[in-house]
Amino acid sequence: MSVLTSQTRATFSALVNLLLPNRCLGCGQGGEPLCAVCAQGLPTQAGFTCVGCSGPSYVGEPCLRCQPASALSGLWVAGAYDHAVVASAVRQLKYGGVRALAQPLAGLAVRFLRAHVAVAHSQLLQFDAVVAVPLHRRRQLERGFNQAALIADAVAEELGLPTAHRCLQRVRYRRPQVELKAARRRRNLTGAYRATAAPRRVLL
Repeated sequence: MSVLTSQTRATFSALVNLLLPNRCLGCGQGGEPLCAVCAQGLPTQAGFTCVGCSGPSYVGEPCLRCQPASALSGLWVAGAYDHAVVASAVRQLKYGGVRALAQPLAGLAVRFLRAHVAVAHSQLLQFDAVVAVPLHRRRQLERGFNQAALIADAVAEELGLPTAHRCLQRVRYRRPQVELKAARRRRNLTGAYRATAAPRRVLL
């Protein structure tokens, strides 16, 4: 997809959002892309799951069966992404340019952290900074913004933490992960990021 095409799409989405009244993704009422009641009602995951098989997990660690093949030591999944409103909010933020949805999605993440992470392991919330997964500069030019940074900024503000986005850089342009099957996603990201000096404990 060309930069011009993506910028045209982003501009069109912004104009639609400006000229047409917003409708809440949850209840359909006008005024906001997600009203306060529906935002608070977004469901968090009931607990921790294994990054490999989605089975029960201790604080997001891969289960014994999945550990050998996992590239991650752990992963926290805050939202129930099979929930229609959560999925729609993510799509509208990422591809529709509805930046106002970053705040309620950040609220969902913070509720999960406070409800599950703090209960399971209190020191896990003792972070020094919040870091967003960066986009390659070409992708950010195409999209016009980094949705992860918008969410990370809102999470940091809610938790009273600084951000340190510059400590992680996207150095290689690759195909979008959404276009790839699971087996190719890990290879697609190999060598794509570079870490620089960073705070000791970051929430990514």
